[in-house]
Amino acid sequence: MLKKIKRILKALPSGEGWGGVLLVFAFAACTTQKTSTTTPTLVGKWKMTETLADIGDGKAKWAAVSKDSSLISEFKTDGSITGNAMPGTTHYAIADSLHLNMTIEHNADLIDYRYKVSKDTLLLNPPCREACGMKFIRLK
Repeated sequence: MLKKIKRILKALPSGEGWGGVLLVFAFAACTTQKTSTTTPTLVGKWKMTETLADIGDGKAKWAAVSKDSSLISEFKTDGSITGNAMPGTTHYAIADSLHLNMTIEHNADLIDYRYKVSKDTLLLNPPCREACGMKFIRLK
């Protein structure tokens, strides 16, 4: 870029002020553009669409929930969870980028779930002997 500016300066008629004007335009053209890299958030209402289960043979399969089903979970900013998709689950805390700690009624221990949020999809995997999980879509 600097070579380009020097070439332009040489091509201009001599006189004071041209260099300063060109430098202002050159630096204005070189500003970095900010891109939005917002991370999808867990907070919001989610509708369960599929469940993952393995009967013990190592061949886990995703199965769609009934189209008439309205299994909803809402993750609130205060860490509470409401809805009917995960009965008894009352609170959550984000442990790291891969794990949630869930509080379940009548259970003193926190339950470690793996999770992944990407745009309008949420995957939750509670601790299971065999593969298990829940897939949700974000409600607007």
